[in-house]
Amino acid sequence: MKVLKKFFAVVMAAISVFFVVACFESGNTSGTESIGNMDKMTITATSPSNGKTVCLANKTVKEVYVDYVVGKSDELSDGTDKFKGDPVVLKWAAKPAYENYVVNISLSADLKDGKEYETTEPSLVLTDLFVGETYYWQVSSEVDGKTVKSDLFTFKTDASPRTICLDGVSNTRDIGGYKSINGKKLKQGMIYRGGSPDDITESGLAAASGIYSIKTQLDLRTASEAEKGCSFGESVNYINISGAYYIGGKTGLDFESNKSVIADELRVFTEEKNYPVYFHCALGRDRTGTLAMLIEGLCGVSESDILLDYELSSLSVTGTKDKNKISYMINNLFKPTIEYIKGFGDGSLQSGCENFLITCGLTKTEINKIIEIILVWHQ
Repeated sequence: MKVLKKFFAVVMAAISVFFVVACFESGNTSGTESIGNMDKMTITATSPSNGKTVCLANKTVKEVYVDYVVGKSDELSDGTDKFKGDPVVLKWAAKPAYENYVVNISLSADLKDGKEYETTEPSLVLTDLFVGETYYWQVSSEVDGKTVKSDLFTFKTDASPRTICLDGVSNTRDIGGYKSINGKKLKQGMIYRGGSPDDITESGLAAASGIYSIKTQLDLRTASEAEKGCSFGESVNYINISGAYYIGGKTGLDFESNKSVIADELRVFTEEKNYPVYFHCALGRDRTGTLAMLIEGLCGVSESDILLDYELSSLSVTGTKDKNKISYMINNLFKPTIEYIKGFGDGSLQSGCENFLITCGLTKTEINKIIEIILVWHQ
């Protein structure tokens, strides 16, 4: 009998040891992942592939800006807005799959000043990114109080025009992203151009404040056209200056009494507190395009890029409202205006813009301030 009891005791002890070892090896004694298995947890990027360049412009915009020539959009224009860009969809694989993820995305490798997004899916849709930039991103998840992180991934955005979407507003885009002849480029998220925002929707207002952070509305329409006043709310600085545009006649840049008007327009951009600025006229093409040319030319943007920025108006509702072909507008109005401005300098548009603005009443200090605020070194 004693022998039998001793035998059962040995068997039970063996079973106990086996159970403990099995639990340890399975890494789960209470329904949680063991620390030892943390090394087996992985998060890897699947799309876009690491280091890939993606295009934010849609097919139509891309067709215009790649190998651009004047009038390229004439056959693509149909009186509708074609500005909506393509999103970037981040995707990743996680082993095992987790319930929640945090995605940190930044323009710097240390993820400083990055934005964090929470998602329950192994994917994230990104819109309204900057063009011509390298983005860094990392995915993490919390497991049993421990943080599991992916490697640092990157993707690049193509240097396409940066079109933006403000619901209820047509012909909208960022003038930033274009390169300067001096190795710099126009900052993005600083100056937006477009058509009248009088019909902006609640969704458009949310984007204006939440995505684009617009602080100043520069309205280039006449007082009678601008009777509705500020479209972006009481917190936005509203400035109404009846803008001069092209050359010839009482509305032209070459009309003497318009010089003070032009100086007033440009002085808006000498104050850092005014940024980001949304400037517009009715269509977002003529008065708006003329002011955009002066700013871009002053900053050393190439004539080809300035013509492209102007021509993009043809891919919008308001920019085609009068049914004029964009090639006609450029060859008969916009190019002659550029040549007129170049005549004030050494033949380059940049020197012409600077000297012309000085004749309008701007000081060298004010001009330098605009350039200092708008330009950033291109990497």
